[in-house]
Amino acid sequence: MANQRVIEGIAKQLAAKGLQKVNAEANPSLLVQFQAALSEQTQYNTLDTGMGYGPGWYRWGGGSSVTTVQNIPVGHLLVDIGDEANKRYIWRGTAEKTVSDKPEKNAKAIDKAITEMFKKFPPPPEKK
Repeated sequence: MANQRVIEGIAKQLAAKGLQKVNAEANPSLLVQFQAALSEQTQYNTLDTGMGYGPGWYRWGGGSSVTTVQNIPVGHLLVDIGDEANKRYIWRGTAEKTVSDKPEKNAKAIDKAITEMFKKFPPPPEKK
């Protein structure tokens, strides 16, 4: 489902820039490829319940601390666009976002990521 959302989002952004999707037999001028992946980032949270009392360097203390480990899923999206006629890569867009356990929130995040990514497409003309 997420893959289809990415495909539709890319097509929508390219169409807004005057490009249309064609099949490979139609001799396209650009090739578009995307990769999506999921990874985990580890977050350590420490709660310190230490106490202390005393003036200057004379301190009396006690207490404890508890550290919990949380694995946070992170989604990654990479979009590459190549110039078919010249056989070269011309643009890459990337996005990274924490993944929610709510599908509707993830759908909005994908749409927003693709919209932001394509603000930088097409690339500026090469300097001669």
